[in-house]
Amino acid sequence: MSRIAAIPILLMIVLLTACRSNGSNAEIKPQPSFQSGIWIDFQAYSGSIPQKDAPVLAALKNNLSALTELNHARFRSGFVNEALADSMESYYGEQFRYRFTELEAIEEVPDYHQWNITVAGSRMDTSTGIVDEVKMLYALRADGNGEWLIYTID
Repeated sequence: MSRIAAIPILLMIVLLTACRSNGSNAEIKPQPSFQSGIWIDFQAYSGSIPQKDAPVLAALKNNLSALTELNHARFRSGFVNEALADSMESYYGEQFRYRFTELEAIEEVPDYHQWNITVAGSRMDTSTGIVDEVKMLYALRADGNGEWLIYTID
């Protein structure tokens, strides 16, 4: 093979390699292979939280369920106020499907009576078919009535 004939082949290999390694964790999967839902055994994590704070897991699960079930009103209802709910809208979208698989970290912040819980899983954008791995840090605090509310998602 002449050197001139090898150049287009080398360019194609370089181009394909560059396209494949763009630094993204995204992968394209056909929509039917992605199953949204919650595959977390919350009971298994209940020992990580004192009994008096155990309802924090129910508040978290409620918000995760709202995302997987595309229930916008319930998603918004878990936040401490409307302004925060407005600022968290980027997590909700009719085109998003979530699959939550693990509580990666559970950490108490005693000065604020707050729990930081990191949820891991994946999210598919149905408009593109792209699936991204996600980690969402929820900061939850109990209000004066003992109701656990979301103070941020990061």
